[in-house]
Amino acid sequence: MASAALLRERGVDKAKRVPDLEQRVVDAPAAASGEPTWQVFMDLDDVCDRLASGADGRPAFQSAHPVA
Repeated sequence: MASAALLRERGVDKAKRVPDLEQRVVDAPAAASGEPTWQVFMDLDDVCDRLASGADGRPAFQSAHPVA
């Protein structure tokens, strides 16, 4: 939860695009793998889309399974 609060504090919310951050996240794996930057971006974007697709249902699921 602290991570989500920190991202909101810095103006990054779910589904918001941050081009500078996207570029920095893509540059390192592209350089390490030799893949074109655009391909790494597309692959990462697909992974993020799959993760985000179930985001709206997660709070209800987590509330139904309390830790304590």
